[in-house]
Amino acid sequence: MKAIRSRSRQDAFLIVVIDADTHTTQARRSHLDNECRIQQIPTRKPADPAIVIIPRRNIETWFAYLDGLSVDETVDYSAYKSKDPRPFAEELYRMCHENQMLRPPVPPSLAQSCQEYRKLKR
Repeated sequence: MKAIRSRSRQDAFLIVVIDADTHTTQARRSHLDNECRIQQIPTRKPADPAIVIIPRRNIETWFAYLDGLSVDETVDYSAYKSKDPRPFAEELYRMCHENQMLRPPVPPSLAQSCQEYRKLKR
């Protein structure tokens, strides 16, 4: 946060991606905020050029969703770990950027992250 705030260029963004694992996305955000406080760095503000992406349980949950499954964010979808992530990234881009609409039922962590992603379009 400190480095991105000190940049004079307005086209740079900090993108933080961290799995929630067995925690909630809010608990993981609180952990990141606490780290800022420990380092004596003001926590992230809405106007900051930074987004935080937190898949719950892990990114493979989103892969399963993007593959057409209805997912439960407490379940481990590690079977998707060995799959090529490019088709999932392309599908996420299509849904989140081009269509600006995710297929219901949307994993809550993915819906939050798509809201974060919209900050990049400023």
